[in-house]
Amino acid sequence: MDTRLVAAAIPIFVVTIAIELWGAKRRGISVYRFFDAVSDLGCGISQQLMLLLTQAPMLVAYAAVHERFALFDLGRGPLGLLTAYILVDFLYYWWHRASHRINFLWAVHLVHHQSEDYNLAVALRQALFTHLTAALFYLPMAFAGVDVVLFGIVLALNTLYQYWIHTEVVRHCGPLEVVINTPSHHRVHHGINHTYLDKNYAGSLIVWDRFFGTFEPEGEEVVYGITKPLRNFDPLWANLHYWLELAQRSWRLKGLGAKLFVWVAPPEWLGEGEAEVPPPPQTRSAQKKYAVAAGRGFVIYTALAFIAVIGATTWMIVHGASLPLGWRIGVIAAIYLVLSSFTWGTLARSTPIEGS
Repeated sequence: MDTRLVAAAIPIFVVTIAIELWGAKRRGISVYRFFDAVSDLGCGISQQLMLLLTQAPMLVAYAAVHERFALFDLGRGPLGLLTAYILVDFLYYWWHRASHRINFLWAVHLVHHQSEDYNLAVALRQALFTHLTAALFYLPMAFAGVDVVLFGIVLALNTLYQYWIHTEVVRHCGPLEVVINTPSHHRVHHGINHTYLDKNYAGSLIVWDRFFGTFEPEGEEVVYGITKPLRNFDPLWANLHYWLELAQRSWRLKGLGAKLFVWVAPPEWLGEGEAEVPPPPQTRSAQKKYAVAAGRGFVIYTALAFIAVIGATTWMIVHGASLPLGWRIGVIAAIYLVLSSFTWGTLARSTPIEGS
């Protein structure tokens, strides 16, 4: 997704989050916790900064494949746009499904699921390397005649569509629930309830789940998060912790086959001698969300520093590509350090607590 489009959408994100807060207050529900939301947005910022280093080479590679190997020419007219959008949504379904069922892909994608809340900020909680794992899944579009400009447009539209479905404020959408992905369908996807695990992978069109047998309607109250909670608000640790866990498991497992298989196994797979993970809570009353007891001064510091980080990130999204590579890497690293400092501060100045 074009980072410049994200920069243009930032005011929309701010306004819609404010509307969501207002809607939640009217309904008497709480959908945001401060440090969890900061972590969500920090993950999104981290990903957008990473795109400044990786997006251009990926698009160049895609364009080269299209130019040399395209079998058709879809063009950029209405029919080409519609065909490309359906194709990108179909391929997204299979990338998304694979990302839940193959460990090394789950190591990337689980970042999006770590929040124990569900709100529009969670939509912005993206992994550093999501675009890299998705690239091979989208490559058939180049062969099918979708040029790089059209690909960028439909990918951006598909990504932006998924923003609004991350909310508890919108309950149901009537007959549209049959065809499109909605907040109700996507709440199921983020659930750790046994009934909801590995369901509703759709991007825009829920018909893929209905056709391929992965659809589940929303029934019981959804419990959000991952089955083995992160217990940390650091956006960088959020991206790295499962890789370390896989590496440790691979080291401890006996036999070369098991050491290799753990990387491509489904997340629930256990090797010989590995202990079962305790089952996740099945009701919100049983779930103890990770939280920290931070003083008012540190909360104010975090809020002000985060506003500065958003400003610096917006500037980098718009102008960063023109900076020399060394400067670009340096500024990005500095922003990453500031983002992590919020977590260091909560750990140093407060005591982690458990509470809903």
